[in-house]
Amino acid sequence: MLRNIFALSSRTLATLKSLKLAGQFPFLKASTPDWPDLLPAIVHPVVVVPGLLGTWPPVPNGRIDPVTGAYYNLLNGLEKIGYVPGFSLFSFGYDWRRSAAELAPLLAAEIKRIQKLPPQKALGRSPRPVDYSRVDLVCHSMGGVVGRTFVQGDSYNGEVNRLVLVASPQQGAISAYYAYEGGDSNHIGIPVASAQSMVLLAQRYDTWLPNRKIDFIYRGIRGIRLPNLFNYISENLRSIHDFLPVKQANYLYSLDENGQEISYPFSLPDNTHLEKLDRPDALDRLDKVAEIYCFYSSTVQTLVKLKVEKSTNPPMWEHGQPVEPQPASSYGPGDSIVTQASAHLLLPPDKTDGSPWQVKIGHTDLGQQLNRSLNHVEIIADPDAVRCLLQYFVRPDLPPLAATDWDGPPLSARKPNFAALVMPF
Repeated sequence: MLRNIFALSSRTLATLKSLKLAGQFPFLKASTPDWPDLLPAIVHPVVVVPGLLGTWPPVPNGRIDPVTGAYYNLLNGLEKIGYVPGFSLFSFGYDWRRSAAELAPLLAAEIKRIQKLPPQKALGRSPRPVDYSRVDLVCHSMGGVVGRTFVQGDSYNGEVNRLVLVASPQQGAISAYYAYEGGDSNHIGIPVASAQSMVLLAQRYDTWLPNRKIDFIYRGIRGIRLPNLFNYISENLRSIHDFLPVKQANYLYSLDENGQEISYPFSLPDNTHLEKLDRPDALDRLDKVAEIYCFYSSTVQTLVKLKVEKSTNPPMWEHGQPVEPQPASSYGPGDSIVTQASAHLLLPPDKTDGSPWQVKIGHTDLGQQLNRSLNHVEIIADPDAVRCLLQYFVRPDLPPLAATDWDGPPLSARKPNFAALVMPF
């Protein structure tokens, strides 16, 4: 009876052994792990890189979305199949207001820190040996741009084994045009007033002055003297600029006298970052990754182009003011923010030197796989989508994971933790 009462998990017992205490407590025994046996013989540590707004506070030591819990199912699902936080499972919190070029070196530093962990550190903690020489990156939305920026950078040296891009805008997103040109956050699912309050709460972490901290929190919660979102985005959110659609998409249009669509005569805003990543010589660097998986959804009508007219409120809408409501022809398949086409990472037939590609790349439409609507958040948060993603990511050769194996709560069941916006961690 006493033995049953004091039965511990295998991880806890391993911890005791590492402390050389297990021999002092002979009545302790390990219980059977409760995860499905899906892991390969040797695992690489997984690093989860969230998307825009995915870290609060918006600083490097922030937590992964403690407000809505959008990433909790993914993290919990990875734990369920055997990844262990701190040993084979990590998350990269970052300041999503900064550009991908600024964030990539910070991701590189975190990966190098993980690589320095001794393999024996995971012995007894992880159900499989952990190979710290390379990591697997699981990136959502903006996180995919950060991940690609690191992998395609000059300092990259093959540190990534698998690169998983979930709903990442390879060619940008129309919603960024609304935000960057007009201070309109509605198209990324955040009302303008709420976004303005979030700006103040984010600024609370940027100052050491107690009175300023209190002022930012008070104004953010009460919604008074809110900042000009257009000015703040253009001056401080370089990340939004990185989300702009690339020029080759030529996504702005108007109608001629016959009612036919024509390209809008003015220029397009620059997105030199994504265009730089898509240069053939930069794409060559992806060949140092073993496998790349792109997961996306095509089951929600998403803006693929914009009908625009001359701005009525300069300097806003410098390159063209969207006509509202947009005609049905402006929409196509996507996840409400990232279109199906933008979520695809397409490589040329051969590398620039004419040699064949070694990297394996795959594209999976999770919305079609599940035969249901999945928006930009649900694709990473919905338990059905997470199970499907984990199946492809870990062991696609095995039967599909069922809800009886793991079934996290729907996002709608989580109560937002708004205290996370103002309380320090």
